[in-house]
Order: sequence, then structure tokens, then C-alpha cells
Amino acid sequence: MVSDNRILVIGGTGVSGVHLVNGLLERGKNVTIFHSGTHKPSKDFAPWYYEGRVKIVYGNAFKKKGIEDALGDLGYFDVVCSMYGNLRSISKFFSTGNRLGRFISIGGAPLYDMFGTANHEESVGGWSVTNLITESYRIQTDDGTLNGEPNSLTF
Repeated sequence: MVSDNRILVIGGTGVSGVHLVNGLLERGKNVTIFHSGTHKPSKDFAPWYYEGRVKIVYGNAFKKKGIEDALGDLGYFDVVCSMYGNLRSISKFFSTGNRLGRFISIGGAPLYDMFGTANHEESVGGWSVTNLITESYRIQTDDGTLNGEPNSLTF
């Protein structure tokens, strides 16, 4: 049985991530955040960031090498909550070895076109993912393009 005490939040300093981390800490969880370091959350909303109550890991969640370099030596997580980055590369990284118990993706943008048409089911990194979303969204790939075109979105 999987426990839920050691949790990695990818994108934990954004609008949704701050609230998720607050809730996890209130429940006594051991939280690690993986983010780019390009911005810091407000001290009013995320005092834990400045108090050393979470482990912070910096890296590029959009590149396979950035994910491997940042997370490669961190060991096992009971839960990984991904709200940022290249979902395909993140899920493939965690599917190798004994790295996690549960994988949760929060936010729909990375899933919109990733698995094809709506209601299409595909196995990614060993997990079966059902896409129930009917909207269309361009995704960023490991080579820094969006659907083969130079990146035009700001993250």
C-alpha cells in the first residue's frame, strides 16, 4: 500500500501550487518543490518557501535532461503532483525504477493535445491516461518547439 507522506510538487510556486503546498503542509506532509526558480511566491501566501519548511529543487521541467538532473538523486516519492513542465518527459522519468507511488497531473493544458483526440486512451510512461478534454491546445516539446514551430508561448 502506498503512503502519502513524501510528496513532490512540480510547479509548486505558481497560483495553484502555493495553495496545494499550504494544504499538504497543514496535513503534516513532507513536501519537495521542483520549479525553475524564475519567481518566488509571496511571503503572505507561502511563508514556508522562506522558512525552510519544504525542500526546493531548481531545474527545467520542460527538458528531459533538466528533469533528470534535478530529480535523479531524490529517490522515491509517495505522490508526484505535476502542474508545470513537459508532462510526457516527467511521466517517463518517473516510470523508470522505483520512483513513485502515485502520479497526479493538475491542470489541463499539457493534456489537451498530448494524447490525440478526446476520449482517447494511451499508455504513457507505464500509466494509462484517459483524455476527456475536447479543447485543442498546442504543447511544448523537448526541443523547445510547439507542435514543431518555434515556441510562441510565455511560461
